[in-house]
Amino acid sequence: MTPPVRNALSIDLEDWFQPFVRRALSGWEQYGSRVPQETERLLAVLGEHGVRCTFFVLGELAERFPDVIRSIHGAGHEIGSHGYRHVPLFTLEPAQFEAEMRPSLDYLAQLTGEAVQGFRAPYFSLRAESLWAIESLHRLGLKYDSSINPTAKVLHGYRQGGRLPYHHPNGLKEYPVTTYPVLGLPMPFGGSLYYRLLPYPVIRAGLRRLSRRNIAANLYFHPRDFDPDLPRLETSLALKLIMYVGTSTLEAKLERLLQDFRFVPLREL
Repeated sequence: MTPPVRNALSIDLEDWFQPFVRRALSGWEQYGSRVPQETERLLAVLGEHGVRCTFFVLGELAERFPDVIRSIHGAGHEIGSHGYRHVPLFTLEPAQFEAEMRPSLDYLAQLTGEAVQGFRAPYFSLRAESLWAIESLHRLGLKYDSSINPTAKVLHGYRQGGRLPYHHPNGLKEYPVTTYPVLGLPMPFGGSLYYRLLPYPVIRAGLRRLSRRNIAANLYFHPRDFDPDLPRLETSLALKLIMYVGTSTLEAKLERLLQDFRFVPLREL
């Protein structure tokens, strides 16, 4: 019997009030971080199903909550880097990026006792004008990247980046986030908001089709995706969709995913 395809599961560990939220949500500063309780909830679900995954951690958040990072690592999960600040790569210069990343990587290694192997850019912002980051990540000693979303978006999207894992010329491994081909176009199918909106039977059918083609899924979520108690603030209809829709049902979908499919940290693919 053919063993089930191993898929990758990751969590982008960041606060619910990232910069794009702060610009659009009036009154967000009245509320504190929800990362500790959101992480505890996620660790309980993953632990119940015996699933380990990758947590891509913001450096500034690790400095605020070192015990949270130790708890994640202590539960057997991989700790990757989500950068130091939650800003797109294309707003930075290589020297600035590397100067922020070096102490951040060192600090994560101190917390876990392990060198960080993987990186994911905020907003999946690796695209044509920020490909310099591949050489920066190699110089920083990282082994793989998962910053490409091969779809067309405003903040992220790089269709030329490829849909399947590959090696960059310098040897760095690339794991694009999962898409699903529809009429020859790569449609978003990698988790987070998309899985909050899609019915679970559609998610399961799509992943099963990928699995039959021996394609490993690379799924990602944020802690806020599972948090129905996020502060409800007045904002645009579009941001309400991004922030709130489906947060009360995604945990049940995750439970079914963990039952129906096999997941491992990215470094184990």
